[in-house]
Amino acid sequence: MERANKSKSYEVLTDHILKLKEQHDIHLFWEHQYISRYVHQYHLGEVDRLLDSLEQILDKYLTVSGTSMSSQDILHVTYALIYAWHRAYVDVAFRDFRFEKELPVLDTIIQKLTPDERSTIERLHELSYEFGFLILELCLPLGNMKEVVYFLSDRNYEKSFQLQIPKFSFLRKEDSLEGVQISYEPTSPPVDNDYDLIIYYSPNVNLHQIRTALKEIWMFQDEQVIGNRQDAFLAFYVQRQVVKSRKHLLDIVELQIEHYFMYASKELLALFGTPDMEDSPFKKEVKDHKKALAVAIDRFRVLDKSINKRWDPHKENIRRAIGLLLWDQKVIVGTKKTTTSLVEELLDQLPNSIFEAYHENFNTKYDIETGTMFRDQASVRDTVIREALRDFNLTDRCITDTTLYYHRTGHRAEDSVL
Repeated sequence: MERANKSKSYEVLTDHILKLKEQHDIHLFWEHQYISRYVHQYHLGEVDRLLDSLEQILDKYLTVSGTSMSSQDILHVTYALIYAWHRAYVDVAFRDFRFEKELPVLDTIIQKLTPDERSTIERLHELSYEFGFLILELCLPLGNMKEVVYFLSDRNYEKSFQLQIPKFSFLRKEDSLEGVQISYEPTSPPVDNDYDLIIYYSPNVNLHQIRTALKEIWMFQDEQVIGNRQDAFLAFYVQRQVVKSRKHLLDIVELQIEHYFMYASKELLALFGTPDMEDSPFKKEVKDHKKALAVAIDRFRVLDKSINKRWDPHKENIRRAIGLLLWDQKVIVGTKKTTTSLVEELLDQLPNSIFEAYHENFNTKYDIETGTMFRDQASVRDTVIREALRDFNLTDRCITDTTLYYHRTGHRAEDSVL
């Protein structure tokens, strides 16, 4: 994997990380879209009933008299309560840096809840923990996927249109792991001292280094330490006899670092400064800033495991949107038309440029003298239809399994899980 070059200009590095962050965000967007559709099918009624009780809880404990919460405030506060519940009663390896300082207040509210109120928060937590996103955010209106297709194919489309990137991702139960304690204050070890491995993480540490070090020391019986406590802002205290799986531990470490980096890192906020720093008299500040940018780029590359498995992101995103557009028509709208006929309609309705994601020569002239285009050939249209049907099937599988799957690159283009 090519490493980021720290000698590159500030502007180049910033542009690079913005593009990588965009890929990361859209990865989250697709995962959320698939899981949302599953939730809308099987849990929407239940969540609607829970909302009645939730509104009473918010009014009773968190709403200032004479005021009302915005929809975003409701999502924020609900997530905070769910996180506080998780920390109080589950507390497997996961920390959300955004809400740690609010825990004393949130814990006080949770202790005041009546049994019925507690059951509401507990169930909202269970659903969020099951699917890896705040359940209320998963129940928001799905939106028009045709608009997403237009937006992805032409970024000048409706300047006001934006992809709805989820703001409240949560630890997913299937990814949780006992035997790991996480601390934001590495100089203050946890009360439970049964750990036999400590991983100190600092911004200058590459995740590949942690992988390598773990492989080397994993089987040693005595207490092991990776990293430097003085430089660390995050520490993992591990009971190896409980964890057992080195790979699972690495997944948790990467998840936690990613969550911190995406939502709470002052470093990340600093990365989006102004290019004027290039001319700053504080040369060390500029040097450190560029180094942080380069490290951040490497971190995005490692955290996004799919980056070497995907097709071209533009092609992949359009095909995902087409797959969801077809699925919505078949399942949500409930059309009686065949999926093939729906694809044929899209071929007639959507701009021809979109279908280059299915056949790169779709809009190329096949015969210069007659002006015949490749898209006019029956074989090319058949290819588009066949591939779009594969996208529909992949979409259905992603929704049914609430998992983000990918087509493998290559001739057979089989499905593969990320």
